Amino acid sequence: AERARLCLRRYAVAVVGQLVFVNLAEEPMPIGQQFSADLLAALEEASSCFADQSVHVSLPVAYNWKLNAENVLDDNHIPYIHPRSFQPLLREGEAAAREAQAAAAEMPAPVGPAPAAPPASPAAAPAATLLGQSRHSSGPMRIEPWPWHGSVQPYAGGANLFHTFTLFPNVNFISPGGYSFVVQQFEPLSPGRSELRMTLTLARPHGRLPGLPALLRTYLKGEARVVNEDIAYLEALQSHLHPGAPRAHQGRYETRLREAADVYLDLLGPEGRL
Repeated sequence: AERARLCLRRYAVAVVGQLVFVNLAEEPMPIGQQFSADLLAALEEASSCFADQSVHVSLPVAYNWKLNAENVLDDNHIPYIHPRSFQPLLREGEAAAREAQAAAAEMPAPVGPAPAAPPASPAAAPAATLLGQSRHSSGPMRIEPWPWHGSVQPYAGGANLFHTFTLFPNVNFISPGGYSFVVQQFEPLSPGRSELRMTLTLARPHGRLPGLPALLRTYLKGEARVVNEDIAYLEALQSHLHPGAPRAHQGRYETRLREAADVYLDLLGPEGRL
């Protein structure tokens, strides 16, 4: 009986590529109920491109973790908080994508009848679900070419795309161009304090990649620059929150934020809402 009590506690573990998910609940939810099969397949494909070495940093921040989770869901924060660091790369990527589309449109039209368009049907607003809160998306972004890019196997072929994996409720996993990967975790400490944990790695090299520690440090400094811009705004927002503060009125574009909050409250149940 004493030996039985000395063993480590067992937890539900799911390995997806090079990502490990641990569920601490007494009755854990199957991972397939939280993340869709398509998302899990995309996570496995992306994480299979990780290099063996990574760098990790934990930053104490003076705001509630949910502010950071909402921040990454709100695309409108980029032009306002990152107008010089991040936004120019997205604009240049979008401009290049438009030029490519325009060039493709000037090509001769294919011979033969055009395929019939499917009948239009009214779009119904889907109900907020747990599966719908985690997703993978990508958009145009100018990726600065570096000599070491030819020495690695990038995710998705190394296209000029910015990949985002939003994992409900508190993980943001990004990859600029498939050459580097950053996992951000927003860990709650108290109602007004959190810990921002970042793990950064590069794409898996074909062989030995000279100067890998220096590359990791360089990319971490660049990521920290963008993250510090977020931290400054989110800490200022937290400092102005108080019981008498006016209620926020969210616009239609903030539907994802409202859905995430609704699903989170449903998971907490009646006791967790207090």
